[in-house]
Amino acid sequence: MASCKRRDFSTMTLVTLIVSIFLFVQSIFSVYLMLYSWEHPEKLAASQGPRTFLPPQLTFSVLLPARHEQAVIYDTIKRVWETDYPSALLEIRVICHSDDQETIAEAQRAINDIGSAQIQVATFSDPPINKPHGLNVGLRSTANQVVTIFDAEDDIDKDIFNVINTIMLQEKVGIVQAGVQLMNFRTHWYAIHNCIEYFFWFKSRLHFHAKVGMIPLGGNTVFFRRDLLERVGGWDEACLTEDADIGLRLSVLNEPIRVVYDVQHVTREETPPNVGSFIRQRTRWQQGFLQVLAKGTWLAMPRFSQKLLAFYTLSYPLLQAALTLLWIPALLTVLWMKLPVWVAMVSFLPLYSLFFQFIATVVGAYMFTREYGLRFPILLPLEMALSFLPYQWLIGISSVRVLYRTLLHVQNWEKTEHVGAHRISEREATPLTTPSYVALPKATTNTPSSALKALVEESTNALKAIAKESAAILKDSPMEDTLEMRILSSDIFLLDSINNADETPTLLRPAIHSATPRSTVPARPHINPETPIPPCIVEELNCPTVKLSDDIAARTHKLQDPVLANRESRAQQQGGKER
Repeated sequence: MASCKRRDFSTMTLVTLIVSIFLFVQSIFSVYLMLYSWEHPEKLAASQGPRTFLPPQLTFSVLLPARHEQAVIYDTIKRVWETDYPSALLEIRVICHSDDQETIAEAQRAINDIGSAQIQVATFSDPPINKPHGLNVGLRSTANQVVTIFDAEDDIDKDIFNVINTIMLQEKVGIVQAGVQLMNFRTHWYAIHNCIEYFFWFKSRLHFHAKVGMIPLGGNTVFFRRDLLERVGGWDEACLTEDADIGLRLSVLNEPIRVVYDVQHVTREETPPNVGSFIRQRTRWQQGFLQVLAKGTWLAMPRFSQKLLAFYTLSYPLLQAALTLLWIPALLTVLWMKLPVWVAMVSFLPLYSLFFQFIATVVGAYMFTREYGLRFPILLPLEMALSFLPYQWLIGISSVRVLYRTLLHVQNWEKTEHVGAHRISEREATPLTTPSYVALPKATTNTPSSALKALVEESTNALKAIAKESAAILKDSPMEDTLEMRILSSDIFLLDSINNADETPTLLRPAIHSATPRSTVPARPHINPETPIPPCIVEELNCPTVKLSDDIAARTHKLQDPVLANRESRAQQQGGKER
């Protein structure tokens, strides 16, 4: 009896050691992937977009699969069409199931407003009702040289087609994966962790996959030469992660995949709108990974390193599920069993590595907000500390659902809802760096730089004065928070607008910088004396748009009219007291 107990104790000790060491190594490897680009900055530098663009030459077929996306599809179609690329070289297919009449109606409304026959709605009525089926329908209904995919809620960069045209022509590559970034990091408690996952994936980890030669492609902002898609037979309509699957099939062909990541050119998206939607999305992704693992396509990769990374990536949902189911028994075993001290210390190694992962996540959050021109709240690290483990539990719950659905052979497509949360605050986010090739409005030829600087400073001071006065007058009013957030903060932005349909207003900080490398400082703003007042300020003060001129005080006085009226009204209510 005693010998059996000793044998059981030794077995449990051995199992504890093996599991703890494995989890520690796995967690350290995860941290390494998160920080890969900073360990190899040359990889990140090489992944940036071209500094100059070649003349437009390639033709693009844009596939927009949409299912119950009536809330966002209209704006997406217009944004894609209004990119800085010749419209004659573009064709757009909005792909819907025939029963989705609301999305079809919104897409048709956008098409009618644009008035181009190059934008069409393609419908299908046969099963399965999922994204890869729609993509194959879109592929068959288009004919241009390069096929790309955008999701229904995507906000794409205006130069993205110029970037891809230049890369494909210069580097002779047939597949390009561009960056994608979730933006609305303050809308839900889990959103910041979701955003940082994307940040590390596209900015760092994807470059490691590219080095090894095994890339599970993303579901959008990915560009294929048409002949390559036709060579592999399009997308697998039975797969829940058709993007990762086609990436591995192309990797088997040893086809080089170019990864491009540049803050200016990322596609901006939103996080899932609620916890349930997040769990369903993550379940679909992880179940799709297991599907691709079971297909065995990855076994045909030519190099062992590719196979090893593919197995690790695709089998990770199983590890997550095991951790979720076993972490409580494992913790109780460590706490209650009389393990040797050195064994107990080794068993806590995964917790130490998890702490390193949390620190890297917080640093990543700071870098994310800095690169995208967002405010980093002082309490955000505390919020992240409180939500870090619950976020891991959400992923674990998703993994357990994967096992449940796989065992029951449930493979339906659980769609993620989109509400356009990233567009609500889009004016608050803009990159802090602007490369030299980004087109900015031209200053008037007769305006010297000193005059521009004076104009900007005078404009800023006037707007700050108005903001302070307005905030004092509108105390306790519903507008107070908006004014303080948009105008009264130290990060007031000037909107360098131009009355040209082909150019997008660029948010610029009110500062003139000396000639220094573009990669380290914000772009020098080119302010036209006739530049309109920022629309967000005009709207908040409920007054008509006015234009800046040399007489700033006279012009901005028009903005003060509603404020003065409000002041007089309040003064009368308080017995004529001067404010």
